[in-house]
Amino acid sequence: MKVAFDDKKFDIDEILFSFLITNLLLLVFINEGQLLVEFAISVFCSVRIIMMMHGDKYITGKVLISVCFFAYLTFITVLQGFDFTYYTDNFKLVYRPLVVFLYLSTLLLQKPNVIKKILEKNYLFFNIYYSVNLVYLLYQSTTSIFYDNITGFLGIYGTHRLTAFTTFLVLLNISLILNSKIKRKWILLVYTLYIAVSTFIVSNINDNTAVFIFLPLSVLLYLFCSGRISPKMLLSVAAIGVLFILLFSQMMKNEEILYFLESRLFNKIEGMMNVFDGESIEEERMVYVEYAFEKLNGAACGVGMGSIKIIGDPTISSLDILLRNWGMSNMASFISIGGIAFLILYIIAYVVFIAYPHSGVRIYIAFFVLLFVLVYYGQPLTSIPMITAVWMMLYPFLSNRNFKIYQNEGEI
Repeated sequence: MKVAFDDKKFDIDEILFSFLITNLLLLVFINEGQLLVEFAISVFCSVRIIMMMHGDKYITGKVLISVCFFAYLTFITVLQGFDFTYYTDNFKLVYRPLVVFLYLSTLLLQKPNVIKKILEKNYLFFNIYYSVNLVYLLYQSTTSIFYDNITGFLGIYGTHRLTAFTTFLVLLNISLILNSKIKRKWILLVYTLYIAVSTFIVSNINDNTAVFIFLPLSVLLYLFCSGRISPKMLLSVAAIGVLFILLFSQMMKNEEILYFLESRLFNKIEGMMNVFDGESIEEERMVYVEYAFEKLNGAACGVGMGSIKIIGDPTISSLDILLRNWGMSNMASFISIGGIAFLILYIIAYVVFIAYPHSGVRIYIAFFVLLFVLVYYGQPLTSIPMITAVWMMLYPFLSNRNFKIYQNEGEI
């Protein structure tokens, strides 16, 4: 039996997607009843996926892929050792973002007009929100002693949520400038440049080095995927961008800029490269990855979800001061529970969930690169607000493509 709703009066998916965005932009900042909020989100998204997968081979296939991943992790857990509390806690951390991402990708496939209505038609709201959030963020910089708390209304430890949301906004604006019929596009272009510049300034305040790599990379990949630049031009622009940063810093002779570039950005890149030649590793996240390979069977199949905590494992955190923030990077955690091959396949699955079946090779490559970088830097695979921001960030890559609607909108 199908129950039809009048889209003009009531659309459950429009409400649910709006609630996910509200959770990202405000509720995570309020931080009251967040566990209940995330439980409700995961339940509603799960129910909607089940209702929408009826007779749809694509959605059914993606659900089965998800089940296989959890079956694999459970199998490894049973083999390696089983702590029920650890297993259930880790299961919830992995399941909830996955089901949200799968739900939004399903919604894009079946009801793209809902996504377009909320994201594209409300672009002015998101741009105004950025400026309001920036004002509050600058106020926080005068009162907070913790860098990760200087994120405005995006909540504590939210620097990477801020990166993903800002990248979404920049890409959305670029998409509208290039492809829409909005008037006075030059105003939106100037505002987008203001977003980029202010983001780099703020990132120097809250120590968010990821944005210096991620935002330019995302823009270049977007232009590459949209056919605006060729692969050779992509490499050329990237090289010119690096040279520009170096020349600008030398011309300015600003000691703070030079210190930041050398100690926080270039040293991190060098630290990531050291892992391949056996040299000592100083970059914190690479220390976690090295530990996962050396102590937690990361080169093979990991230790499962019943032996360690994905985030904040008390035993690992107590071993060394460099391991005190275990879980800040999903990369090390997922290598630990399933192995490096599992992590790569898991990221590919996320790419397939949103991109298949209506995307080309460029989209697949771009999405894998962006997700891989985010998994290294942050926690998109274990956080509902973060994965919501990540999905929104990927949407502009697909916003101007034609999606087949498999069922009549308004029917469930």
